[in-house]
Amino acid sequence: MSENSAIINTGGGTVNAQGAVMGSRNTVTRESGPKARRRRADVGVITILPVEMRAVLSVLGISAADPAYVDPSGAWFYETTRKLGSRVATVAVTRALSQGQRSAVVTFEKLTRAYAPSLVVLAGIAGGVAPKVELGDVVVANQAIYYDLRKETPGGTRHRGQPHEVPARVLHAVNAFFNVHGEPYVMEGGRSVRSGPIGTGEAVVADAGSEILRYLATVNDKTLALETEAGGVAQAFYEEMDGHRATLGWLAVRGISDYADEHKNDDWHLIAATNAALVLESLLPFLLRIGPSGQQEGS
Repeated sequence: MSENSAIINTGGGTVNAQGAVMGSRNTVTRESGPKARRRRADVGVITILPVEMRAVLSVLGISAADPAYVDPSGAWFYETTRKLGSRVATVAVTRALSQGQRSAVVTFEKLTRAYAPSLVVLAGIAGGVAPKVELGDVVVANQAIYYDLRKETPGGTRHRGQPHEVPARVLHAVNAFFNVHGEPYVMEGGRSVRSGPIGTGEAVVADAGSEILRYLATVNDKTLALETEAGGVAQAFYEEMDGHRATLGWLAVRGISDYADEHKNDDWHLIAATNAALVLESLLPFLLRIGPSGQQEGS
């Protein structure tokens, strides 16, 4: 810190003061929250539903009552660390305000602004749409196909899908995970973990005869699951990747809670969310190698 700077502890956060503290033309920036952000994160995790957040915090050993940082908008962020070789890597976790692509985009922006993670991971539940995917299984996305771009015509709906590829450096880490564990990876309890495409959009599908499912089958017949946030995160990453941000990639890890049909309900939410969180934890040693990290800011 320079001789013309000071950090003032106010009890409700910290205030960074630059310039001659007692002189004129001082610049003061207040950081909200119980603690100021302490370091960059190697991996940032976004959850959507309460059951998803509780599952991730529980599996990673984080107290839900002890946020590391609360940003000016009121969003809570949690932190945990993992040893990776000779260094300590940081994982930051937060929850979107609501479901859907738009809230996911805003949450991505808040997370990257607060922690500048090398990688952002969506962790939670999804509907399975492939015969080989069963309730409780986990899908690790290698592509997200946004299905809500469309044109309504007198002759019917014309879909205009937009595929978002998971960045190659992230897929190398995912491939390394499966190199070690095999694919499909069979979890304790018999649930399978696979990598493949997922469909993403604003519409929640609860109809086995949905035109969205028929459309996705024509785009990629290997689509494994449907969810409602990955397209927003993928687009936010795409639009920022040539800018000033340090984030190098994104990923979605989704536990299967239903079959996107008329039987869709909440019965499997906890199991699916917990399995997704367990797979996320197993992936961390591979994902944490993607970017620089875990160093204290200013070190």
